[in-house]
Amino acid sequence: MGKVAVDPVFERALAAEIAASELLRMRVIAVTLAVLLVADQALFLFWRSAIEQFLQRPVPTWLPLHVVGWFLAYEVGALAYLR
Repeated sequence: MGKVAVDPVFERALAAEIAASELLRMRVIAVTLAVLLVADQALFLFWRSAIEQFLQRPVPTWLPLHVVGWFLAYEVGALAYLR
């Protein structure tokens, strides 16, 4: 099967569209992680006894920040780098 010639203008437009959609995807993931972090942190702050009763062991209050925070930091850092 032969190689089909593609217009360079189309390739640039496609690359720009892909880059724009990736930035949008990264923003959506960052916002979702931020909302999840705030919700989890509120849960660990205000309903700590229920969580400890469910897990049957004490848990630190900063646990959501330790788990979700790294993912959020990665997404925000990548967004800042790509802008």
